[in-house]
Amino acid sequence: MLKQFADFVNILLANIYLRSLLFMLSGVFMGYTLQPVPEWVNHLFNTSQILKFCVLFLTIVATFYPMDPTEMAISFVCCALTLILFQIARRKDVEKKMKKILNF
Repeated sequence: MLKQFADFVNILLANIYLRSLLFMLSGVFMGYTLQPVPEWVNHLFNTSQILKFCVLFLTIVATFYPMDPTEMAISFVCCALTLILFQIARRKDVEKKMKKILNF
């Protein structure tokens, strides 16, 4: 049973694109295990998309060391995609809150 699960995970993670994206998404959620963070750290991340991108990019670049140009491009795309996905999720949250406020 354990070997079958390990084989499944290995097949799933054999795709570098999927592996990179899953790594980025899990990295984002790993940050929440440190909650609550100091206010100044929270403020930095709330106000800087560039800082978010740099942290994600450095994290994934470190996993690919040594890198080739393809891996560099994958890292860039996965970081950008992760930020875009979370921005979309934040906007949906804001829309829900606005609808709730307007309904009252």
